[in-house]
Amino acid sequence: MPIPIEIRSESVLGCIDHIRELGRPSPEGATVGGFVAVRGWLMPAPGCAPIDSIFLGLSPESRFEAIVGIERSDVRAVNGDRARFAGFAATLPVPAARGEQTLHLRVEQDGVERELVLAGALDVRDPIDPFADLGVADVAWASAIDGVFAGTEALEPDAAGIYTLDPTRPTVIRGWAASSDPPKPAREIVARTGGRYLRVLGEQPRADVAAALGAEAHASGFSVPILPSTVGVEEVHLFAIGDDDSYAPIARVRLRSTDATTSTALLEGAPISGTVDELLLDGVTLDRSRVLELNEGADLVLAGWAIDVEGPRLSGGIELFLDDAAVVQTQTDLPRPEIARAHGQGVRDCGFAVRWRVRDLEAGSHTLALRVLSANRETRATLAQFTVSLRSVAEHSA
Repeated sequence: MPIPIEIRSESVLGCIDHIRELGRPSPEGATVGGFVAVRGWLMPAPGCAPIDSIFLGLSPESRFEAIVGIERSDVRAVNGDRARFAGFAATLPVPAARGEQTLHLRVEQDGVERELVLAGALDVRDPIDPFADLGVADVAWASAIDGVFAGTEALEPDAAGIYTLDPTRPTVIRGWAASSDPPKPAREIVARTGGRYLRVLGEQPRADVAAALGAEAHASGFSVPILPSTVGVEEVHLFAIGDDDSYAPIARVRLRSTDATTSTALLEGAPISGTVDELLLDGVTLDRSRVLELNEGADLVLAGWAIDVEGPRLSGGIELFLDDAAVVQTQTDLPRPEIARAHGQGVRDCGFAVRWRVRDLEAGSHTLALRVLSANRETRATLAQFTVSLRSVAEHSA
């Protein structure tokens, strides 16, 4: 079903503006195990009761409450003042079923719930592995990282080679890569951090490289727009893919945010390895908050991977603790082919996406910790820990 999707019934009218995958985007649709952000607007039809709640799901059984009351000046300009706060947003887990999926939209008005079924709203596919069917390059590659730039300013790494990013400034990694025999640009540059693949702008002109290697290497430049890390230091790994269907690692860049939260990847003596790749609050990637400010009803998702290094094998479970109480318990069950490539096929399904809806908590400061159990469930390691500040209903309404 093409986007946008028009919504029209006897009781409501509106539109789905977009359904976009978060974290691990595929060229079209979404991948199994991911999350999608749904954005749109919905208002009561003339003469109908106001909308109290909106619930969405990608199966008849799934039901996730949307955030409503988002201001939409564009909708107001067409439909008048009553449509000013008609916007809504929701984050939905992608089901394991492949192919075209139906979006179930449930709207509650004056105590009555009605369901709208939007068939074919999302195409679900297996996770994309850009290295599938590629071999390791047997030719040498010439490459260089020019640096990490905030606007036109070249950032300086610290003694450990880590670049510290300012979340308020657009930042890119710039460099070039060309095969040496014969000299020519890469067919594609792949940038990976954790389980996420970043957008790369390639085929950029490089007169200096052409002067050194030959005219055929002229379009060998690339740039990678980046966001600051949310969980401490992260590494961006860069690979060149050649016309002969081979790939070669060309660089590694280490980054941290000035406001990055601390991540503990491995406790002393604990046989756990992994990372939190992404932190989402109400469908939006957090890129600079040390203290996570949450409102009642907020939707928090922590996505990443974890394995028991003894084997290696899958972990015994994932737990999300608020202070000293477990609020979510789940398993690693999402495919992560790039982790399997490094550690073996036995840990392919080591990915996780822990979803927590904030409910009935006291206002103030709390500690949120993501913990991983060893395969025998005898050892528990803290993979990431955050300070969260829960605002009261009065503070949120002010």
